[in-house]
Amino acid sequence: MKPLAILLSTFFIFCSISYLIFDQVSLAFCGRFSFSLMLIFTAIIHYVHTDGLELTMPDNFSDKYKRIIVLASGDLEIAFAAGLLIDEISKNVSIIVMLYLLAIIPSNIIGAIKKVSVERENFTGRGLSYLWIRMPLQVFLMAWIYYFGAFL
Repeated sequence: MKPLAILLSTFFIFCSISYLIFDQVSLAFCGRFSFSLMLIFTAIIHYVHTDGLELTMPDNFSDKYKRIIVLASGDLEIAFAAGLLIDEISKNVSIIVMLYLLAIIPSNIIGAIKKVSVERENFTGRGLSYLWIRMPLQVFLMAWIYYFGAFL
């Protein structure tokens, strides 16, 4: 759960630094900034562990398209990270990110069924028990980006 650790730690660090330097904290910006850093981290995973993420794709997809989808979704995550930091578009980007998080749930389920270990790029993962962690995390991430990006 490295992305969660990055999200929470950078949120608290950035809020603290913001308070120390500016004597105030913009929770909305801190929340979006930390989410952006987490997205950059997860995008890097798309480029470093492409083969592992390809294993989470449906079997009826062509291998060529699996690679394109994995790399394109990494590119999307970087674009989302940038968009969340631009005040004029951050609300719209937040809603799109929520839809993206919803759209990747099937690949998380497929990866769990196949026991994929993305980092090892093989089938030695935790299996379905992983979903007990991943699904609540996905809901938490969607709530986070809604609250800090679309609500505040």
